[in-house]
Amino acid sequence: MPHSLPYNYASLLLILSLLWFPFRLNALLWRKSKAYLQKNIIIIIIIIIIIINIIIIIITIIVIIIIIIIAIKIIIIIIIIIIIIIIITIIILWIAPVKCLHSGPTSPSTPFSLPPSAAPKECTRYRILDRTITNMSSLKASMTLSSRPPPFAATPLACPDTPTAPHHPKV
Repeated sequence: MPHSLPYNYASLLLILSLLWFPFRLNALLWRKSKAYLQKNIIIIIIIIIIIINIIIIIITIIVIIIIIIIAIKIIIIIIIIIIIIIIITIIILWIAPVKCLHSGPTSPSTPFSLPPSAAPKECTRYRILDRTITNMSSLKASMTLSSRPPPFAATPLACPDTPTAPHHPKV
C-alpha cells in the first residue's frame, strides 16, 4: 500500500467530502423542506380559513332559514289573529245587533230602535244610534212643520232632502 502525500490528501478529501455530504444534504433538504413547509403552512391556513368561511356561510344560511321559518310562523299567527278579530267583529256587528235590538220592546215610529230604558247594558252603542235616529226624526218633523227652514237648509250638501221653500201645515 503506497504511503504518498497526494494519496493521503485524496483520501482525506474523500473522507471529509463523505462526512460533509450528509450534513450538506441534510441542510439543503431542511432548507427546501422549510420553504415547502412554509408554503404548506400558508396553504393549510388558507384551507382552514376557507373551511371556517364555509362553516360560517352554512351557519348563516341555517340561521336565515330558521329566521324565515319563525317569521313565516309569526306572519301566519298574525294572519290567524287578524282573521279571528275580523270574524269576531263581524259577529259583533251582525249577530249582536239582532239579539240586542229584538231583546226589548220597539217603538212604532222607529221599529228597529229600542227605548233607552229597555235596552240592555251591552247595547249602549245602539242607544246612541237610537238617540241619533230620534233626533234626526224630530229634526225632520220640526223642519216640515216650521214656517221657515233652519239656517243650514240652504246648503244641499249638508241635508239634501230638506225643503228650500217654507211649508205650512194644513189646518
